Amino acid sequence: MSEKINCLIKEQAGRRFDKVNKASASKFWKEIKKFRSSNADPGLNISGEVINTYFAGVSFDPLAGESFHLDSCENEHDGAEANCSLSQMLNIISTERRLKLIKNSAPGPDQIPAWVLRACSVELAEPVSELFKASLHYDIIPNLWHHAVVTPVPKVPKPTSLTDYRPISVTSLLSRTIESIIVKRYLQPALLRSAYSSSQFAFCPTGSAESALIVLFHKVSLLLETNSYVRCLLVDFSKAFDIVDRHILASKLTLLQLPYFVIAWVLAFLSYRTQSVVLNGELSTPSSVNCGGRSRICLRPCPFLNSNRRFGTCLPD
Repeated sequence: MSEKINCLIKEQAGRRFDKVNKASASKFWKEIKKFRSSNADPGLNISGEVINTYFAGVSFDPLAGESFHLDSCENEHDGAEANCSLSQMLNIISTERRLKLIKNSAPGPDQIPAWVLRACSVELAEPVSELFKASLHYDIIPNLWHHAVVTPVPKVPKPTSLTDYRPISVTSLLSRTIESIIVKRYLQPALLRSAYSSSQFAFCPTGSAESALIVLFHKVSLLLETNSYVRCLLVDFSKAFDIVDRHILASKLTLLQLPYFVIAWVLAFLSYRTQSVVLNGELSTPSSVNCGGRSRICLRPCPFLNSNRRFGTCLPD
């Protein structure tokens, strides 16, 4: 397998340099700039440690703990049902298909690129399948899955303060894969059954910005038939994804009709999370985050939606 990976590395590098070699002068220099600016200082003359401290501080509550646990209520029947469900959901064939379909994306802290997982999907299917099943069965998360690598991206052309940067976080591709399984198989159906209101459009399988605008214009038009004007209140949740209280989230997860092992795994996944900032090719010291989840993960919208799922019921149609 190592020989196969070495050959694939040569092929990948060869394709990239072939494109540059055959490109025009403008495209050639464009590629050179990509190589030189991929890890360039985003603007301010500050270190990655300072940026990481700022980003992590947004998602850290000194009064909250690092871990979140669920009181055990699992019986033998639940355990047997979980084993059966995991065996069917994470068999070797389905795992190989998932690895084969991984899209090109930045690798996380483990530095395993997407093309390796795709090209070696047959060889990796069995060990990855066993890894996923063990993680879900024992709600134990590999350390690298707890960590995110953050790149500060300027929001404005000339940043003048740390608030002018947006943190773009990257986690392990395998971590994202198992998260997407949990979300699609369990969390999304549970939220659709009990959480989403008729006014929820974001992060819904059939929701979109266009749908939200259509509903808004429809309601405004109806109100204008009997009123001279309509007042609209727009509310923006500041850093909504990054300050979700995980203890409240844990209590609300138990209200959803989810298997015990799913709730336990989600809480374990949200525990002991850390992040580092990459700047000029150097990683900062890891910092703890215990609120929300500053990471590029499929699971991220679900805690926010679950924590705010009763908001819509307080508003009249």
